[in-house]
Amino acid sequence: MADKFLTISSPYFVTDDRNSILLTNENYLESKQKNNIFHTSLGDISTENLIDFCECLPKINFVDFRFKNDAILLIKTKIFLNYISHTCKVQNYHPDPPSLALGLESNNLDYPDQCLWVFGCSLSWGAAVPPNTVYHHSLGQKLSLPIKLVAKGGSSTRWSLLRLLNSNIKKNDIVIWQVTTSDRFSVKEELNQIPQEMLLKQRNKNFLAYCNNEQILFDHFTLVEYGIQYLREKNVKFCFFNVEGTNEDRCLDQFTKYPEYCYMPDWIVDLGDDHAHPGILSHQRIATTLYKRIINL
Repeated sequence: MADKFLTISSPYFVTDDRNSILLTNENYLESKQKNNIFHTSLGDISTENLIDFCECLPKINFVDFRFKNDAILLIKTKIFLNYISHTCKVQNYHPDPPSLALGLESNNLDYPDQCLWVFGCSLSWGAAVPPNTVYHHSLGQKLSLPIKLVAKGGSSTRWSLLRLLNSNIKKNDIVIWQVTTSDRFSVKEELNQIPQEMLLKQRNKNFLAYCNNEQILFDHFTLVEYGIQYLREKNVKFCFFNVEGTNEDRCLDQFTKYPEYCYMPDWIVDLGDDHAHPGILSHQRIATTLYKRIINL
């Protein structure tokens, strides 16, 4: 008697095995008692019945065949496979990482045994200064570590936290998290699908009424707390610092309570080419302060 085996695909899939039985809502109950080879799709059987059938299977097989003809069915099938993969083995199916659903670039690639991760906004990206003068460039040289930079101009703490959570940070790595100002918020325009940033306090944005100063700070501190606890659980060396904003004193009052916070008073000593972002001397001061902080972790 053959072992029971199930292949899940699209309704357009035709198996080469003539002994394979099409599993449907009408025959799935009696099929549960048989050791046969089956094939089906979520166009032939309901999700509830398919889950019930798969509970007695050690593994199933997925065939990605002509789902482009029905994108909604493909999404529905992926949802089912994501769920059922926790209870039985699913061959030929690899779930997309959560970052892809959010439109994020994946940082779950293999890197050297140890590297320096840097997360942040335009300051960490290196706006208005030459690339070889950005603080992380000097810091990487001092630590003799390759750099993995995850930064974008105008980005929010929410933006960097999502990428931090979706990065392949390893135990031997060192992480620098440059936290941005509390009134930045990441949004995504539906028409062009390009992530944009906005200030919550700008009235012409017509943002939600709940975004008063207290709520903005509460959300900001919650995001930072979550990132800190995550990095602690990863058991990596890390420190974070923040750029100046309208709530600077209240942020410092909160952040200096964390031993991982790198305090840098009066770190802006010059401006870059755009006369808005910190300049070369300021980046040198950041690199020196961070280095002293890291070696003492």
